Amino acid sequence: MAERSGDTAFISRGAEASTAEGRYAGRQSGVALRFPPQSKSAPLHTGRAGSFPARACHSALALVLALLAIPFFARADSLTTLDGKSFTGKISVEPAAFVVTAADASVQRVPLADVRGAAFDRKTFAAKPAEWTGHSVGPLPATGSFTQSNGVFLITGAGTAWSVDDGHYFVQQDVGETARLTAFVPPQVGTRGGAERYKVAGLALLGRCDAAGPAYYIFSEGAKSGLTRWRSATGKERSKHFTTGAQGAWLRLELCGQQVTAFASDDGLAWRQVGNEVIAFPELAHAGLLVTGAKKGVPASVAFSHVELLHADAPSAPLPQLRLCDGGVLAGKFLGTDGSVVRWHALGREWRVSLVNVSRLVLDPRGGAASARLAGDRPGALLASGDFVDGELVGGTEGRITISSVLFGLKNYSAEGAVLAVHVRDVVEAATEFEVLSADGSRLLASQLELRAEGVAGRERSAGEFLLRVADVSDLRRLPSPARQ
Repeated sequence: MAERSGDTAFISRGAEASTAEGRYAGRQSGVALRFPPQSKSAPLHTGRAGSFPARACHSALALVLALLAIPFFARADSLTTLDGKSFTGKISVEPAAFVVTAADASVQRVPLADVRGAAFDRKTFAAKPAEWTGHSVGPLPATGSFTQSNGVFLITGAGTAWSVDDGHYFVQQDVGETARLTAFVPPQVGTRGGAERYKVAGLALLGRCDAAGPAYYIFSEGAKSGLTRWRSATGKERSKHFTTGAQGAWLRLELCGQQVTAFASDDGLAWRQVGNEVIAFPELAHAGLLVTGAKKGVPASVAFSHVELLHADAPSAPLPQLRLCDGGVLAGKFLGTDGSVVRWHALGREWRVSLVNVSRLVLDPRGGAASARLAGDRPGALLASGDFVDGELVGGTEGRITISSVLFGLKNYSAEGAVLAVHVRDVVEAATEFEVLSADGSRLLASQLELRAEGVAGRERSAGEFLLRVADVSDLRRLPSPARQ
């Protein structure tokens, strides 16, 4: 649409760029066109064929159409080479090389051997305070209700979710162009005591709350079966089945521009992709939960747990860190230790790191200033009270750690609030070739890297082998020797 201001028209347009790694949309890109001066008595879009105002309009329209054919990028990655060249665009990977797709759609392939560094424009997710609301979606009114407490949503809904002509009850929040919704759907239950079985229960992204327009759903069908279903606009829908665990299903939807990705998990830690589609959602979409009964019009209830809706670019809390002896960092969650190996969840997987390769466990990164008091030659635990307990880390489970103290013997502490950090030994960095950073604060150091279709592979000297999705990488750098933080 063109808006005329003086002799300048501003043409706003949606902009998108498709790559192997995803699709980004620029929602407010604009192009300014300068029109020739004209008589105040001559309307912009009138005049005989061939007259000056008409020719100007035709020329401007042709230019607009040409500009609309050019892909624009709302955000851009960048890559530099060892010989001083630089490229900007959207970076994806193929075996042994980076592929940079520029804003003019030109493509540049750069072998890893020629790369000095690559920086990826990543959005980070964080919870944003907002109110959940319930709506009847579709032309046929559907009754429903919900309650929520500590991430558990008890939702009762009637209707169906199988046709745009039907209706269902939807518990939702408004989201922008980037968001992530996660929830655990319990297994199917019987009808004992009058409880109605659900037909489907899961997550949805809707362009409109009237069962028309673009939509993407991921459902549990209750018994080791899941379903993704989507449409780009009103009309025909497509679907695909996937398997789930017998004890319920962890489901996730991610929206990034016009790219929707669906994930499923058996434990909420290791996620597998079960769907990926390009769908043109409006600037304001709706993300939420729904349940429908096995019988149309008969309500069914489901208690969704671990419900989390994250929005991009909201301030995010720092993650706990496992700091390695070589200077590497795994940002994530402490899972336990037997005194010889530390189990830690980071970057979508569990890591098992020998204690001899661990420098420090930062269990509460918000206490970073206090953690600076830890001495390199003095192992022990720094408590939230400010006290320091000399001793060695000898054991622990998720949520608890055990310190063997010369003065107090074996002492157990909560790993979630009571202890800020556990110091094991100091960092001793050595020369290495590459540094790989992620947006969550992780840092991997490797002497060699390999680019694969699946992502970036290598071996972290203290933590072992890794294979990261490109979506998890924020920066990749070739380091001078020795490695420096």
